[in-house]
Amino acid sequence: MKSIRTFFLKLLSCFFIFSMFSCKIFISRNPSVEWRSNKLFEYCVALDYYDNVASKEKLKCWINWTMIKNYNAPRHKRVHAYSRMNDLMAGMP
Repeated sequence: MKSIRTFFLKLLSCFFIFSMFSCKIFISRNPSVEWRSNKLFEYCVALDYYDNVASKEKLKCWINWTMIKNYNAPRHKRVHAYSRMNDLMAGMP
């Protein structure tokens, strides 16, 4: 009985690892996801140029991009996003 349970747990773990790997391949190879990521990044950069937009809204945009939409983003974009988040949290415009 214990060996059957162990077998099914190993089988389940293999399935989980395979599904995570295949999901990562799908996300990394999907141009639509990268296109949306680039568009949201451009939108957040554009928000930074408007003085009439609240800092809270700008921060929400950068948090959304860094937490959800930065699939395969180049390093310079990620660094820019995190530095903008730090600036906005510190109260800088």
